[in-house]
Amino acid sequence: MIKATLLIAFTMMLMSACTHSLRDQCSQWTPIIHMNAALRESKVLKLSREQQYEVYFCAMRFMHPPHLGIAITVASNGEKIIPLLRHRLKKSDEREIVDILFVFEQMEANEFFSVSTNETLMDELNLGRSRIGNKVLKSIADDSMRRIRGLD
Repeated sequence: MIKATLLIAFTMMLMSACTHSLRDQCSQWTPIIHMNAALRESKVLKLSREQQYEVYFCAMRFMHPPHLGIAITVASNGEKIIPLLRHRLKKSDEREIVDILFVFEQMEANEFFSVSTNETLMDELNLGRSRIGNKVLKSIADDSMRRIRGLD
């Protein structure tokens, strides 16, 4: 019983430290995230694609409600940001997979890139979706995949 309690306490401490560290990393993007939509889009588009993705990731993790419009800004990079998104998809946790699928959904919806016609990419997105175990997140991911395919 004591070992289990210590293991749980240690795990919670590690999770807290990771979240705190991540929040610290994201703090540099807080001023941009809190700008009005037009100014935020202008500022984000001046950043590298990696930095744009960091802003989006941080906005989705720490802003409540999350600023979904940043997904459109990131998606507006079209084909140019796909290698980064593919890389992140392979090493992401369940929440981030859902966030990445949402960027691809916006890419398709706003015609920045035809995600649905790229079979290799769709296979990778399905593989990422299949790694989600949480039922709520899986449902959100399934909805994104349906919208990418034009089924919703």
